[in-house]
Amino acid sequence: GVPVPLGAARFQARPWPVQEALLAAHGASLDALLDWSLLSAGPVAAHARAAFHALASGDNAEALVAAGDGVGKEERLASGRAKGLHRLLLAARARVQAGNSLHADELAALLEGCARFPGGVDRANANLLAWHFEAKALDPAHAARAVRCAVGGEGGARAATDAA
Repeated sequence: GVPVPLGAARFQARPWPVQEALLAAHGASLDALLDWSLLSAGPVAAHARAAFHALASGDNAEALVAAGDGVGKEERLASGRAKGLHRLLLAARARVQAGNSLHADELAALLEGCARFPGGVDRANANLLAWHFEAKALDPAHAARAVRCAVGGEGGARAATDAA
């Protein structure tokens, strides 16, 4: 069948097993990974890793170039990747604002992905990442591990170090 657009499927209102089935129906869709996968009610660390892989993969370069700004193809690719990361981090923030905090492994997946992000993390995305610490939006049982990751103990991104 044809995958139903996740917005039309009322993705966030569905139970977690249905959300996973909807995401699976969309396969490796860049839009599904960036905009919806982190809104899942269940564990999202694997989705975050898949999204970072999709942003770095040459398979999505054409779509990222089309989404990006700039003069040359490489500049548009870098811009498209940064915009994709922004969408992913906005979804993570929306998840937390809806009352579903990130566990340490989920935040660690975001931090590690940002640490290895091609071309580094720009200021807007660093601010979104830091929001999770500033808002104290971590599951309290996992905060210590996430802070260790952010300050470099587990390969974390420097982008959130000050906020942590």
